[in-house]
Amino acid sequence: MNIAWELFINLLEVAIIYDFLIRYLGYRTEKKGKYVETIFWGMISFAAITIPSILVPLEVVSTLLSICINYIFCIRMLNGKRQEKAFLSVFVMALVAIAAVIGLSLFGRFSGANASELIGTFSLYRIAATIFAKILLIWFTRIALRCKTKANLTLADFLLLFFIPLFSIIAIFMLWMIAFRDSRMERMVFFLTAIIALMDILVYILFRRISADNQVKQDYALLKLQYDCVRNTSRETQHIYEEMQSVRHDLKNHLYCIDRLAAEQKCNEIQQYVQNLLEEQQKESYTIVFTGNDILDAILNTKISIAEQRGIRCSILITHPQLPISQSDICVLFGNLLDNAIEAAIKTEEKTIDIQIVKQGEYAYICVQNTISASILSHNPELQTSKRDKNCHGFGVQNIKRIVDTYHGVIMFDEKEGKFICDILIPLHTNLERKTTKLEQELEF
Repeated sequence: MNIAWELFINLLEVAIIYDFLIRYLGYRTEKKGKYVETIFWGMISFAAITIPSILVPLEVVSTLLSICINYIFCIRMLNGKRQEKAFLSVFVMALVAIAAVIGLSLFGRFSGANASELIGTFSLYRIAATIFAKILLIWFTRIALRCKTKANLTLADFLLLFFIPLFSIIAIFMLWMIAFRDSRMERMVFFLTAIIALMDILVYILFRRISADNQVKQDYALLKLQYDCVRNTSRETQHIYEEMQSVRHDLKNHLYCIDRLAAEQKCNEIQQYVQNLLEEQQKESYTIVFTGNDILDAILNTKISIAEQRGIRCSILITHPQLPISQSDICVLFGNLLDNAIEAAIKTEEKTIDIQIVKQGEYAYICVQNTISASILSHNPELQTSKRDKNCHGFGVQNIKRIVDTYHGVIMFDEKEGKFICDILIPLHTNLERKTTKLEQELEF
């Protein structure tokens, strides 16, 4: 009976933990086998809680194993950043330890039973105290779900917030061992545990606030980037318009000269005059993109003009300009893609950029290729900024990934034959989100 009860309680604990993680982060895949894989990882976590507690008389061992297993489950199955998954894997186990100690302590005080009676022996007191502790755990996790937020942390903030709950778990188990050996210390252990619980609550609040502050900073940087993009696009469009006006004005003069030469029947002079005009036009010619998508045309013409002024040859193939993306996101997406491409291509001898926007089945396929002087992914796989002021730079690739993720797309970076390649697939319809998520899973694993 004792063993059966312990197995049931451990299984209930795993169910509460996984329910919290899944509700907080959400599944990253819609494949049918996700529930089977969840049960698989749940059973591993169940074994990690049960077996070490039998072989080794230290709950902290099974807790640390559970943290590792839960983190692997989150990485494979759930949404969110790695830092967020690591923090939640530790935080939920801290909630388990806090709920267990507070629940057993409170029940012990009301029932008059001491720690050894509640833990060391199988009795009605232990059954009631354990159920009360699990009810507290459910309550704690529901409060955390109501206050959930998306993680947006720097490495230093993450390390601080990660290790405080981890050390709290170890401290709680050490205090509970003291209470188990000396019942006179139970009251002191209870109050210390309550202080640790309060500290972990404050850590979670700090986690939310730091994430919110960092998100505000990134939103500000994104708005500034959008503003700069629109301003530069407007400036370049005005420049192109002025050039077109100049060409239109000069065209009248050229036609007048040709008309005068024709009236005098000077055919050779006309031919030479036209030849000179063509040669002059070839020297000053630049690529103009017209797709029918005004925002896309503006940003492409702006960046292509900048690239050609710097001696970069651009190749464009666009058969599907109507993208399922907002105008501001089009500006940011292609602005960053082409800025990065120009910055890399200008350092090479060939200096080429290839742009493709085509339809592939039910997806919009965007591909930007540029020549590179040396491998980028080999020494910078995360594509972090190399600029000194990292607080003002480094949002380019991050914003590209954010926009692609917003529209449930897939992005891949590759290098081949001296070229850096960015491939993007974005579903043309919202009902393709599930298919895209499945495709992303297949590409990743």
